[in-house]
Amino acid sequence: MSYSAPVSTAANQLSTSAADQLQRIQSLRWAMFLAGSSVFALLYAVQPMMPLLSAEFGLTAADASWVLSISTLTLALSLLLSSLLSEFIDRRRLMIVAVASTAVLSLLCALAQNYTQLLWLRALLGLALGGMPALAITYLSSEVPAARLSQTIGFYIAGTALGGMLGRAFGALLSDQLNWRLALLCLGLAGLAAAWQFQRILPKTQPNASPHVLPHAMQSNSRRSQQLMQVTPDLQNLRQMISSVFVQIRQPKLLALFAIAFLLTGSYTGLYNYITFYLLAPPYLFSQSTVAAITVFYVFGIGSSLWGAMLTKHLPLRTLVPMALTLMLLGLCATLHPDVGIILAGIALFTFGFFATHTLCSNWLATLVQAPKALVTAVYLSCYYLGASSLGAFSGIGWDSGGWPAVVLLLALLLCLALALSLWLAWQSLSKSPQPSQQTLSGPPQQESDTAGQSVHSATDEVYWQQHSLLYPRDPAFIQLENGYVGTQPLSVLQAWQQHQQQVNSQGALYLRQQWPQEEAAIYQQLADFCGVQPDELLLTRNLGEGMHILLHGYPLQPGDEVICATQDYDTVLASLRWLVAEKQVTVRPLQLQANSSEQALVQCYAETITPRTKLIVLSHLCHRHGQILPVAQISRMARKHGVDVMVDAAHSFAQLDFLLPDLEADFIATNLHKWFGAPLGTGLVFIRKTRLAEIRPLYGLPDSATRPSMVPISGPIPVSIQRLAAPGTMPVPALLNIRDALAFQRAIGSERKEQRLRYLTQYWLTRAQLIPHLQIITPLDPAQSCAIAAFTLAGHSADDVVAALWQQARIFAVSRQFNQLAIVRITVQLFTQPAELDQLIATLQQIATTPVTEQHL
Repeated sequence: MSYSAPVSTAANQLSTSAADQLQRIQSLRWAMFLAGSSVFALLYAVQPMMPLLSAEFGLTAADASWVLSISTLTLALSLLLSSLLSEFIDRRRLMIVAVASTAVLSLLCALAQNYTQLLWLRALLGLALGGMPALAITYLSSEVPAARLSQTIGFYIAGTALGGMLGRAFGALLSDQLNWRLALLCLGLAGLAAAWQFQRILPKTQPNASPHVLPHAMQSNSRRSQQLMQVTPDLQNLRQMISSVFVQIRQPKLLALFAIAFLLTGSYTGLYNYITFYLLAPPYLFSQSTVAAITVFYVFGIGSSLWGAMLTKHLPLRTLVPMALTLMLLGLCATLHPDVGIILAGIALFTFGFFATHTLCSNWLATLVQAPKALVTAVYLSCYYLGASSLGAFSGIGWDSGGWPAVVLLLALLLCLALALSLWLAWQSLSKSPQPSQQTLSGPPQQESDTAGQSVHSATDEVYWQQHSLLYPRDPAFIQLENGYVGTQPLSVLQAWQQHQQQVNSQGALYLRQQWPQEEAAIYQQLADFCGVQPDELLLTRNLGEGMHILLHGYPLQPGDEVICATQDYDTVLASLRWLVAEKQVTVRPLQLQANSSEQALVQCYAETITPRTKLIVLSHLCHRHGQILPVAQISRMARKHGVDVMVDAAHSFAQLDFLLPDLEADFIATNLHKWFGAPLGTGLVFIRKTRLAEIRPLYGLPDSATRPSMVPISGPIPVSIQRLAAPGTMPVPALLNIRDALAFQRAIGSERKEQRLRYLTQYWLTRAQLIPHLQIITPLDPAQSCAIAAFTLAGHSADDVVAALWQQARIFAVSRQFNQLAIVRITVQLFTQPAELDQLIATLQQIATTPVTEQHL
């Protein structure tokens, strides 16, 4: 029986579908290119007309500059409004309205009777125009497959750059040959033609192509249901997005980038505003047409964007941004030279540096921002255009008071401030994350330690943390104080994960074969930067248990070798050690560590257990049972002197404590990413120092080169790769893609701030719990030895009874754990935990402590 006909038909259908999709993408590219060119040409067309407006209306240079500044000012406001409005109205429709209304308002500007009318119309033009740049990138992200997205966005950005250049050029040429009114009239008519062509060739929105729609939208593929959801969005979700934006924009690094954008575009607009006045005046006496030729320097800007993107592969952003700003300063200073050639070279260098800086800062922003990315990016762009409007006009004071040298001085001051901010950001990136704070909180939690300064103040800023708690989807029916088993993903990270699920499910093998390898490499690089290691020293796994199995089963142990561990270590790790005893005939020497031991005593305890046959120490960086933090770096240094390796379980310390992996000084580390890091279930991480990689044998019997046989070279030596240790088969790609979203969220909070807040919350309830009769704290009393996890016992009450009473009396969810021979109650806070919830915990514990056990069961 032959199946050739159906297969042929299916292949033809797939071929037709692929051709239609390619045609649709081409139409999208040209439509967005055309729209971007049109609106930015109309925005900047008035810049070379400023001297003419100054002469006709009797204005100073500073007053004349407001014809552009007022548009960029309202554009800055419109960006935020349009981003929010897009949650209610179809984005395609909004963009069409923005392009058409911009052209109509440009025509009306040509008919303005006085300068006041012109300013009002230009203000409306900026307000209308904002719908295009605010929605373009988000719209393309929802309409174009990931494999072709970067090229399509590049097409749109090229259109905006070309539009800015052509608007200035034709604005100058037409106003020189005709007058400024006819110039605006001609450009407005061209804009109308562009708007008509834009709405004609811009494809209709695909029924199920929009990943920005809220999760419940994925339940229906019909166009009607999507239209209904576009009109009636989830208002609670919208409030949470706005709250997320307010939380993020308070971060110092983001504020620094916003300030750089403000200063950057302010200096750029100032130069192009007043270089026209400078070259039209004696001794140069250029014509409007000649001055218009300066816009050809935009070509340098387009080239610098490509240059900046290329260099990011070789140099870090912290180096490239100060370099680009320095180029701008050098170009600006060159314009003070009387020779026209040097002036033009300076303008070219300044333009080159500007576009490079803007591109690099946008990339830097992308590494720091978390969802909702569109709204936070709109804030960045608002600062960008606010700088163009306010500082562009402000620099006119320099022209009116001291001519071009005074303008250069003002702009140089702006650039020096931007350079200082970029160097501060670079210093922040280079700063080594400190070890957990050694401060002690002996007094009540409300009191601030003088030694901790601003960081402790941030930990007690309840207004900030109340806003932050809104970022997490929580069930209000109970109080969650068991956050050690699995983390609660922030809403933005959860929604991004659902979008990844939709994308991988809809594109299937096309995505996995063509796009995923590049995405996977980017994930490894970003994780390596976060951990302070190299990408080829990391291996993505499914969880901590799998990672520790890979390390323990692959570590070279011989019969009779000894491994040291502690009875408080993770049960799965202890089970793996028992396997070593059975299969490899090694000896495991368990330690029973005391909860309140000092760091020195802990190091000494491990040191005294080492014998000539000891090969390996396995330990938990942060004990999951009662939250004790072990001095891993000190133990590692001690063990190295005895020729013993250290293998670390960092499941609870990773992203709870502020440290880099090299700080532990261990060669083998495993963790998961679903607890404190905020990635989905099914994500873990293993670190093996590169010099030790060859010693670990594969658990799954894969080749020495890679995880997949397809990655093995046909000939030549087989390199030793950490990927050979990975589990075979297809990985949970949507979950792995979500690692980047979780990482962005972590960076936005800040590791130090997160650790100190978690420690503050724990100390908040511990200091009160110590006053409850018969309650004994098991966690070390030194705050530097614990963070988010703490445990206790209550005399006369079993741990299980206390857990049950907490739930029955106050709907507080906690768990019991076994520590040595003692059953304990574990309380684990999270960033969304509120002091009022901990007050409820203390009140309930006081009630339990004073209630006889028999009464609790009645």
